Amino acid sequence: MSADDDVQVTVVVVTWNGAHLLADCLDGLREQHLPHRVLVVDNASTDGTLQLLASDYPEVEVLCSDRNTGFAGGATLGLRQVMSPFAAVLNNDARPDPAWLGELVAAFDAPDVAAVTSKVLLQPRFTPVLVGLRAGPPLTRASVAAVLLDDEDVTSRTIAEPHGSGLSLLVPTPATGPISVSVRLRPGGSGIVVGGVDGPQSAPAEHEARVDLPASAQRVDVLNSTGGMLTASGHGADRGYLEVDHGQYDEQPEVFAVCGAAAAFRTEVGRELGWFDPWLFAYYEDLDLSWRLRAKGFTIRYAPRAVVRHRHAATSSVGSEFFVFHNVRNRLVVLTRNAGWLATARILLRRAGSPPMGPAMLAGPGGPAPKVLGITNLHAKVRAVAAVARVLPRELTTRVRPRELKG
Repeated sequence: MSADDDVQVTVVVVTWNGAHLLADCLDGLREQHLPHRVLVVDNASTDGTLQLLASDYPEVEVLCSDRNTGFAGGATLGLRQVMSPFAAVLNNDARPDPAWLGELVAAFDAPDVAAVTSKVLLQPRFTPVLVGLRAGPPLTRASVAAVLLDDEDVTSRTIAEPHGSGLSLLVPTPATGPISVSVRLRPGGSGIVVGGVDGPQSAPAEHEARVDLPASAQRVDVLNSTGGMLTASGHGADRGYLEVDHGQYDEQPEVFAVCGAAAAFRTEVGRELGWFDPWLFAYYEDLDLSWRLRAKGFTIRYAPRAVVRHRHAATSSVGSEFFVFHNVRNRLVVLTRNAGWLATARILLRRAGSPPMGPAMLAGPGGPAPKVLGITNLHAKVRAVAAVARVLPRELTTRVRPRELKG
């Protein structure tokens, strides 16, 4: 890819059979205020992606892989071609606000800032709905059998948290127009009532109730990420995940890690570190690169006005065998690589207290895995541990040394 003095940043978008997602992503990039170049890395798609790019987005540069190398491999393949001072990555299921790139680049305001992460909001917006019982035990997420929006099952995309003895739901809704929400509970109580937080409520029903909400019903933005962090149990996590965005993360602090869905890097630094590790394929590659950046003494900044809207898990199903295998395997490898086996063992053996029940997605088709492992998930975890055992000698000899870590 040739250098261009007028272009400060190149955006790399990785896709695999994502033709149905790309238009929204690339249309958002067309609207950016900051001049840029776009490079789409196609991971051997068979769904007409290349034809779509050639016909509708001729300005986009395309790099074709001969196989599916995952996000980590595809992004690194593209990032190695970047010659501009800054390189950004954007998920193919994310749409950036017009000021996104400009805000990211502006946040590189000191030489030690090597990466900047975005405010990532879930797409679409959500409508709050309250659910209660006239009689029966307190409701939990497990009490909900189904949530329907205008007769469409949106259970696995609905967020729930306790509200007194009932539940507060955030239901994904279209941007405009009236909506109808139905909630079906499993047996265990009677007299279900469903209502909007600022509007009508249903009549009590046995197990399923429906409420019709006007076009003026409240819509809220929900956070996907305001930067990455490492939990006490050694899991990578997103700051603010599933919280309603009230501006509570609108400061611009240093964060532990970027969210790989939408972030930017100093090209020179990323090239020196080899970008993402292609072996990771998907998940934890952003935490790994961030950890290695910090080990070299660099900082990572959060830019709250660099906003993208993300269809979370549009390209992979949360709770699938693919998801569980790569999450378990990559978590263990990234921990061992960057913290060492003794620290990793302490983290894994630490008894973390049970946190209070906060917001979480409901279990449903394509949704999060249930807490009781099924055979599929157990098989994925066993495969993941076996994969870690095979690469452990390599990781122990090439990992980042503790003395290199920034204090």
